[in-house]
Amino acid sequence: MKSGEFARLCRTTKETLRHYDRIGLLSPAIRGQNGYRFYTVAQFADFSLISALQSTGLSLSEIQEFMNQPGSDALYDVLRERIDALENQRRELHRKQQVLESALAQAERLRGWLDENAGAQTASGGYRWRIMHCDEEYFLETVTPYADGNEERFVGALLEHLDYCESHGWSATFQEAYRIDGACIASGRYAEGFCAEERIPTRIESERLRVKPAGTYLQWLNRIDLAPLLEGEEPADPGDFDSPDDNPMFAAYDAMLSFAAAQGWRLSGDLYDEVLSLYGGDFKDAVYTEASMLVDCGKDGA
Repeated sequence: MKSGEFARLCRTTKETLRHYDRIGLLSPAIRGQNGYRFYTVAQFADFSLISALQSTGLSLSEIQEFMNQPGSDALYDVLRERIDALENQRRELHRKQQVLESALAQAERLRGWLDENAGAQTASGGYRWRIMHCDEEYFLETVTPYADGNEERFVGALLEHLDYCESHGWSATFQEAYRIDGACIASGRYAEGFCAEERIPTRIESERLRVKPAGTYLQWLNRIDLAPLLEGEEPADPGDFDSPDDNPMFAAYDAMLSFAAAQGWRLSGDLYDEVLSLYGGDFKDAVYTEASMLVDCGKDGA
């Protein structure tokens, strides 16, 4: 076929083909006496290989060297190397996609909470609540017990959690999440039952897999104003904490349990707490978290 037809087949230009011809990378199979250049269909594979190698970062001179010795070990090595590089790029793109999808879902959940027409109700102390049926969810989990005066151990456990997730192909997303063991909830020893959670889209084989069971959940929106805490002031509602040692997360759990008891509802299982705020900024805005526990509302449930 003529060079123009071949260029259209390869989705390139005649100028590119002429350049490849000048440097001896891909020459026409036949040159007519009238100056026309003719290519064969078989040369389409050669052009495709050149384009693929160039897209992975090889220069035309490097490609020419390998094309001149198509059976050389060097060509095999560079092909394997480029395949590995593309696989690494694919994994990195997948990681970035995970992060962005998590951020979008997180932002949409918070928007739903703050939408006055979305059905959430307000309890005393400024907390918002709703009853929701949730499907089964999956997390990678690391035990991260917290204790005042031993924050270094807590941070170390969180770092190990991040390393584990990333080493197994589940890079940390925007959404900070925790599970608090049900026995510790029942006894009020919340800090002892902390586990860091990383949401994953499907069940996998892992010793750290945690399945959040499907069921009806009481969901509880906690608004934490960090500015007073950072400045050493008494925090505003919700909470009205009795001492600076009180934790606003724990105060929210107390309020949720008390609210459920007042309604005659029975909470069971573990407590899950997920941060919904995407960006803390300079702490002028509040940080929102969503706590949830399985709930039995009885016949009069919402």
